[in-house]
Amino acid sequence: MAARKVNTPGATEKAPEPVSTAEQADAALEHITGQDAESQDQSTNETSSLGVLVEPVEDPRIDQILVNQARIEKKLDQLLKSGGIEVKKKQRWSQGKNGLELKDI
Repeated sequence: MAARKVNTPGATEKAPEPVSTAEQADAALEHITGQDAESQDQSTNETSSLGVLVEPVEDPRIDQILVNQARIEKKLDQLLKSGGIEVKKKQRWSQGKNGLELKDI
């Protein structure tokens, strides 16, 4: 049986086929990197330029930053306590006699 043709006023003959999400992603990647999506390494699905390892940099001010953070947290706890605001105590998991237990810091 033949399909029935529907004539809707103002409608176009045929809507254009939607572009798949994969094709959109490939086009966006090609636009951003300037490389073809086909030039990617298919085994890892990464470009070769992304394989460079980045070494973490030791900040010489880390000790001062940690001291200041502890001072700020202590002052904040004092202000909250004086305002009558109850704040949940900081806790960490530690090994106890019955397995892992939450202990206050």
